[in-house]
Amino acid sequence: MKMTMRTSRQLQKGFTLIELLVVIAIIGFLASIALVNLNSARMKAMNARVIADLRQIRSAITLLEHDTGAWPGRTDGVTPGCPDYRTPAAVCGNKSTPDCHNNEIRDMNTDNAGLRVNPDGSGSQQSYPNWQGPYLQSDLFDPWGSSYYIDCDFELQNGSVVSVLASAGPNTTWEDESEANFDDIYYIVAR
Repeated sequence: MKMTMRTSRQLQKGFTLIELLVVIAIIGFLASIALVNLNSARMKAMNARVIADLRQIRSAITLLEHDTGAWPGRTDGVTPGCPDYRTPAAVCGNKSTPDCHNNEIRDMNTDNAGLRVNPDGSGSQQSYPNWQGPYLQSDLFDPWGSSYYIDCDFELQNGSVVSVLASAGPNTTWEDESEANFDDIYYIVAR
């Protein structure tokens, strides 16, 4: 019987601990780059969804205006509604109502908006004459779970006043443009 001796070089067939740690570090670095890019793409997709939703709401407002001659927030059967920001009572009536603040409707899913249902005229809400809706088939929320809102007298940084539809953005908090963590998304619907 013949015996063979193995040399130490033949016995070393695996990776050293340092080689394994280097490979794991490289994989971790590549994974972190991929996650950053994935998160960026996810945020772009969410922002695109917000813009698509706001355009859908704008189309619903156009149909509401075509049928009734009014914009969301009508509180009586006479005033034309939101676009005339010089007459805040036309939009919100009593500004102490929970969904109206300073010519705004904070939740476009409310009955007062007139996009899903025609308020029945009871209490402080009046019907929209010639209402042909619903103009939206379901309630719309932004990707972060907040309701969309309309502000009929939104003041831009240059001082001009416009009507905007808006989302509270990723932090779900309504902020002023001057705040450091401002991330609200606005879509101008009337100048």
